Amino acid sequence: SVFNGREPDEHRWDFDFGRLDSFSGRVWYKPNDEWELQASSGRLKSPEELEPGNVVRSTASASWTRRNGAVISSVTAGFGRNDTDHGARQAFFVEGSRHADMNTMFGRFEAVQVETALLQMDVLLEGPAANVKDPVFAFTLGGVRDVLAWHGFEGGIGADVTVYGVPTSLQPMYSTHPVSFHAFFRLRLPAGSMGRMWNMRMSQPMAGHQMP
Repeated sequence: SVFNGREPDEHRWDFDFGRLDSFSGRVWYKPNDEWELQASSGRLKSPEELEPGNVVRSTASASWTRRNGAVISSVTAGFGRNDTDHGARQAFFVEGSRHADMNTMFGRFEAVQVETALLQMDVLLEGPAANVKDPVFAFTLGGVRDVLAWHGFEGGIGADVTVYGVPTSLQPMYSTHPVSFHAFFRLRLPAGSMGRMWNMRMSQPMAGHQMP
């Protein structure tokens, strides 16, 4: 793909057209029905308004999905890296979910290198301080209970909680053990004759949610 990789300006209600000066590519490999692998890389020309320079962004991931009747289990692990003119930052995650009957449980662990000085001061720095990068960790656990199936619509009530691990240098701003949580209602539109997209594949509606 070829595109303009620069971030938009502060007027977010219009279009920001520019030269197609960035490019990326992706390779997918599916050795069997359960495994899917991908790798991608792209060169973004001057993507940040306040941070000059180009970025080479690369990712790799592996996904495993198994269906056993109405039970669906899936795990995905991914790695990403940004190479910039002033250093590199990396991130990693692994997440999984299991759907059985009307219940879905899910979890996610992620780790990302952050520019510590930028989070502390909210300004761009030069010199050694700008190169300090510390890892931030997050672990999420949650679930959804399907409660609605009406004319193809599917609704569920869910909640999750996330606990974070932050470096010592950021604890005065973000606390020692930050925690966040969500409670939500999920509504899905009718799936249509082909079913729903599940892990990059079309699948039939979930058991118990048959189309009329």
